[in-house]
Amino acid sequence: MEELIVIDNSVVMSWCFKDEANACADAVLEKLTAARAVVPAI
Repeated sequence: MEELIVIDNSVVMSWCFKDEANACADAVLEKLTAARAVVPAI
């Protein structure tokens, strides 16, 4: 079964701005090498 990770804006923004970087967001990015990201519709 394929692993899905729901990505929200706060995680994505931490990848874009150095001053928002954190270990949790980095771990999510690392996990995306083997999982598929899904984004909630707004």
